[in-house]
Amino acid sequence: MFALQSLQAHDEGNVVLLELLTVLPEEISDTFLISLVFARRLSVLDVSPRFHRARSHPLLNYVFNALQGTTFDLAIEVLDLPQVLLYKVQLLKDTLLNADFKVVSGLACLMSEIGQAAPCLIVEASSEALILTDALLSCVSFPSEDWEIADSTVQFWHSFFLSYYASLQTCFATYIISLDENRQNDRNRVKDIFLPVFSALVDALVLRAQVDEFTSSDESSWLDLPDGLLHFRNNLLELLVDICQLLHPTTFVSKLFFGGLPSSNISMPLREIEAKLFALTAVSEIILQGGEAFDFSLIMQLVSAFSVRPSSELKGFRCVVYRSLADVVSSFSRWISVFPSNGRPLLLFLAGGISEPICSHAFASALCKICEDAPAVIQEASNLDILMRIGECLDQWNLALEDEEEVISAITVILGSVANKELQHKLLTQLLSSSYGVLSKLVDDDVESSSKQSPATCTRMLSSVTRGLYRSASVTAVFTILLKYL
Repeated sequence: MFALQSLQAHDEGNVVLLELLTVLPEEISDTFLISLVFARRLSVLDVSPRFHRARSHPLLNYVFNALQGTTFDLAIEVLDLPQVLLYKVQLLKDTLLNADFKVVSGLACLMSEIGQAAPCLIVEASSEALILTDALLSCVSFPSEDWEIADSTVQFWHSFFLSYYASLQTCFATYIISLDENRQNDRNRVKDIFLPVFSALVDALVLRAQVDEFTSSDESSWLDLPDGLLHFRNNLLELLVDICQLLHPTTFVSKLFFGGLPSSNISMPLREIEAKLFALTAVSEIILQGGEAFDFSLIMQLVSAFSVRPSSELKGFRCVVYRSLADVVSSFSRWISVFPSNGRPLLLFLAGGISEPICSHAFASALCKICEDAPAVIQEASNLDILMRIGECLDQWNLALEDEEEVISAITVILGSVANKELQHKLLTQLLSSSYGVLSKLVDDDVESSSKQSPATCTRMLSSVTRGLYRSASVTAVFTILLKYL
């Protein structure tokens, strides 16, 4: 103890000792916790003194004090004793107050490791466990230029959910076997304690799943989400599904869209809307499996608002928002398209965004899903007009071949199910006419002359003609198959 006090008086001594300890964490851990590996086999009275001795050891206190100074990085490396550290978590949480990025990042990783190494202790819902979850929630929400801190906590929440589920199942199984009301009470107590944590986690994750302000104000034509955010969102998918199952889909959706979405005179940041749409798409399968359709008026409110926007506004981050909304429409098309009144705004929305390179794939997929799930709605006269306009504009939009194929397939499926044969023939001719117009360029003397003078013009013309031939062949092939089986 005297040696530690002497070292603390000298910065160089602190550094030397901490560097030594960074290569000995396993040995220290063995010294402190060798019997705690088998803690579940020990009596409560036996485990408690062991934890108390370890957490009050002067060497551990020495390392914790080092967190407060310039030796923070080295102290974080040394702290590899998760079960003991759980009882020091209040100090860690206090250190977060007014901390900078480096400190919060290091503590987030450390506290996540504590939780992953001792998930059973967390689920016991001790005061330290609640302090830890609260501290990690603040780490998830910590504002920074990237998503590294929030991402470092994801594995903790995964481990936490697994232990939480296991705890509930154990309590329930014991209750069923023995009809022990105490076990059922334990189950209810754990749920009552942690459900608010999960609810707060939804808010924190949606907050950090948003783009930064710079990206949200970017109006460049080829804008996409930052790589760090894409990585974070990919890691979130399973976690969001877990939360949705635990809270129940109806509660989860209400949590996302509490208070509704913005109307014409109420403003909500586009980046917040986009993050909520991402979360909704991420849990769509769980919601669909549950079979309880939620109120889609909020989604249709957005669809209607975006469908009347001038095409000049569709650039930069707004394209990303349109794409996320198209993903929601595609995921829930079977439920959204049940209402005939939704058909026209949906088609107008899809027609308005399908030409943009960032959006085209999502919009083509959504159009295909809507046509598959609601052919009767799409066959209404005003809706057919919009659908045919989409088909006639394909030559101008220059979509990726796979997206164009989806659009052609969707339109042809609708035309194949039109009962009026005269109308069907008229619409099919109308769809093919744009392709025939492109093919006529091959025999147009003026076009041929300009093509000889400009290789670039010749290349564009050949590409356009090739696509026209491809569209004509696709329409003919799909329609032939439909006529065979209808």
